[in-house]
Parts: sequence; C-alpha cells; structure tokens
Amino acid sequence: MKKLMATATLTLTTAGLMGLSAPAAQADDFARASGSCSQQSSYTMKLRDTGDDDRDRTRVSFFINSAKADRVWTVKVKRGDRNVGTTVKRTKGNGNLTVTRLVRADDDARFTVFAKSGYGETCRRVLSLDNDRGDD
Repeated sequence: MKKLMATATLTLTTAGLMGLSAPAAQADDFARASGSCSQQSSYTMKLRDTGDDDRDRTRVSFFINSAKADRVWTVKVKRGDRNVGTTVKRTKGNGNLTVTRLVRADDDARFTVFAKSGYGETCRRVLSLDNDRGDD
C-alpha cells in the first residue's frame, strides 16, 4: 500500500511539474495582442516561432474585424525598420480579413504591422516574441 501511495504521489508531482513547465517553455514561441483601429474596426496580431535554431522563422498573422464588406486594405509588415511584405486585400462579405507572412527572424525581432483601408481607417501594432506587450 505504501509503495502504491508513493508511486501515485510521484506521478502526480511529475505531472504537476510538467504542467507548469510546458506553458513557460512555450511563452517565447507565441505572442498575441488585440486592440482597436482608428474607427470602428478591431484587430488581433499573432506571432509564432515556426523554425528551429538553424532556420529561425516567425509567422506573423494580422486579423482585422471590420463591419465594412468588400473594402480594400493595404497591410504592411516590418521586421525592425525593414519592410518584409506589403499585401493589398479586400474584406470578405462579413467585413473581415487575415494577412499572414512567414518571415526569417530571431525571437527578439520586433514586428510592426500597419494596415490602412481605402476609406481611411488605420490599424497599427508592434509586437515581439520576447516581449509580448509590444506597445510603443
């Protein structure tokens, strides 16, 4: 009976430690921030580390939730001060759009996404994997 209790205690302790360490290990692999654009739209920006040590890559996703369907948005993605992609995209029938870029970058790279609609609304966010606050 004592052996069974000791095994159960060890199993629960190990599971608890693994449960605590897993989110901490993933903390640098993912960052997310949401906010409001200049008018009525909102956005969510996500960064995810997708590479290994030899080929560091970061997936940058920017989702815009607007109420205006069939509107053109220009979305620029920068790593530091360097432009790594510009996309022109039209919102769907529900007014939403998503832009995703895969960029070569280290975990400490700061990404800026700037989006501007054809009717003048703007969204802007700065975010990095090392510091998920990303505010200017």
